[in-house]
Amino acid sequence: MYSNNILKINIFTLLILLVILLIMFVAVGCNKPQEPVLDPEDNNIDDLEDFENSQLLIEPVVCPLCGELVEKRLIEGKRPIAVMIDNHPSARPQSGLSEADLVYEIPFEGGITRFFAVYLHNDDATEIGPVRSARHNCLDLVLEYNAIYVYYGGSPQAWDQIEKLKIEGMNGIYDCVTFYRYPGRKEPHDKYTNIERINITARNKGFDKKTGKRKFSFNEEDMVPNGESAEFISIKYPVKYTVMYKYDPTAGNYLRNINEEPHLDAVSETQIRTKNIIIQFVNFKVIDSEGRLDIMMVGKGKGFYISNGSITEIKWEKDSRSSATRFIGKDDKEINLNPGKTWIHLVSSNTKVSYE
Repeated sequence: MYSNNILKINIFTLLILLVILLIMFVAVGCNKPQEPVLDPEDNNIDDLEDFENSQLLIEPVVCPLCGELVEKRLIEGKRPIAVMIDNHPSARPQSGLSEADLVYEIPFEGGITRFFAVYLHNDDATEIGPVRSARHNCLDLVLEYNAIYVYYGGSPQAWDQIEKLKIEGMNGIYDCVTFYRYPGRKEPHDKYTNIERINITARNKGFDKKTGKRKFSFNEEDMVPNGESAEFISIKYPVKYTVMYKYDPTAGNYLRNINEEPHLDAVSETQIRTKNIIIQFVNFKVIDSEGRLDIMMVGKGKGFYISNGSITEIKWEKDSRSSATRFIGKDDKEINLNPGKTWIHLVSSNTKVSYE
C-alpha cells in the first residue's frame, strides 16, 4: 500500500513538471522578437527598395566607383580592372558593357571610338569583348584608377609607355589563357575574356594588391541636377556616328542608342542603360601618319553632367597623369553623382552636343 502511494505521488509530480515546462516553452515562443515592419511612408527610409536590398547583403558597403551598395567582400582589397572594348560596327553587340561600373567612350584614329570599361565588384561579368588594342592616352586613366589593364595589342606609343610606367596588365597577343576566341566572330573582333580569367592571371602574376585610388562622391539619395531639361541627348562623332540617350522616367536612367538603334549588350540581350552621363571636352592632336591621337586629359576644361532628365554645366581638372579627374559644379565644389552606372564621353570642343 505504501509503495503504491509513493508511485501515485511521483506520477502526479511528473505531470505537474511537464505542465510547467509546456507553459514555459509557450511563453518563450510568444516573446520571440518580431521582425521590424517597414512603413513605406516613413520619412526615415529614403528608398525602401534599396533598404530592403541592403538587408540581403552581407556587410553592405558603398562601391567607390558606382555608389551602389555591394557586399564588402566584392571590393575589399581589390583593384579595378580596365578592359579596352571594340566599337566597330562589326563588333556590336558587345559583351559586358552593362556589367561595368563605369565606361569611357574615347575617340581613336579614323573617327571611331572605343570603350575603356572599368570593373570592380562585377565578378559575374562572364563574357567581356571584343577586346582591342591599347593606346597611350588610356594610360592616364589606368594610372588614375590604379587599374589592371586588359588589352589585345597596342600602338607603338602605348608599348613604349606601358614598359616605362610599369603598367600591370594583360596583353592578349601573348596570352591564350586569359583570352579566348569567340566562335562566329571574324578577326579582329573575336577576342574575349571574363573577370574570373583576369583575376586568376592577376594572382598568378603576383600583381600589386593595392586597391584603386579613384573614388567618386555620391548623393545619399537620388537628386536632380540643377539645370535644364535633358530627356534626349545627342553626341555627334565624326564619320556619321551619333550616340543618343533617351531618359526612362520609370527606371530613372538613360537608354543608350547608336545611330538611332538601341545599343544592346550581347549577354543580357537588353539595351544598355546608365544613371549618369558626363561629357568632357578635351583637346586632341594627330601624332603620326596612322592618324593616332594625343588626347589632353591632364589640365582643365568644360563639360556637362546629366542625370535624372536634367543637364548642368561643369568644369573638369586633372593635375597629373595619376591624379583623379575632378568634376566641378557651378558652386566650385566637386559634384556628387547619383548612385548607379556612369558613362563618360571624351569629345573635342567642336563635337556637336544637343539636348532637349
